[in-house]
Amino acid sequence: MTNKYGRLGFKALAESAFAFLRDRFGFRIESSEDTRLVFQGNGVFVAVFHGRSSFELGIEIGRTNVPGESFNWTEVLEVVAPEVAETARFQTSDTVGLARGLQHFSGLLALHGAHLLRNEPGSFDSLREPIRRARQAYTDRRKFGAIKNRAQRAWQEKAWDEACTLYRSIRGELTEIESKRLEFLEKRLSTQNSDDDS
Repeated sequence: MTNKYGRLGFKALAESAFAFLRDRFGFRIESSEDTRLVFQGNGVFVAVFHGRSSFELGIEIGRTNVPGESFNWTEVLEVVAPEVAETARFQTSDTVGLARGLQHFSGLLALHGAHLLRNEPGSFDSLREPIRRARQAYTDRRKFGAIKNRAQRAWQEKAWDEACTLYRSIRGELTEIESKRLEFLEKRLSTQNSDDDS
């Protein structure tokens, strides 16, 4: 339900949960929508959102003077506090859950993000490379995972040529078992090819 307080009362709940940004760090509300509230201060923005269709709660943070710089709060936590990063994934479609999630997220930001909120020298720069690597690893897992699935299917169907080609294409990403399969396939195909030649 959407009203002047946003869907499920998001605007009022978010403003209350993140009041510490205003009170402790001098931030102000830059924009307010039904499911998104953006704070700015100290050359930093914090966007708190509740996904319109996913109902996922999240935070983005970055510097206002660096075009395109935006870090997802979960990515930041993977770098600065990996032990709590999984707790920054939250989905809810009711007001009680939304209030609880916003309080939890604001607590994490206050505890683990103060250096970013103060825009301390190097604080954002120290995130860039680890987050870039994590994003690349995620992309690789998705890409290589699909190839591994196809190779696994080919292996099970005894489509040796296809399995070998697929495993070779991701040689550097293979598990120990997959590497042994590739070794077996290469020997098998090599033997088969030499038998064909005679």
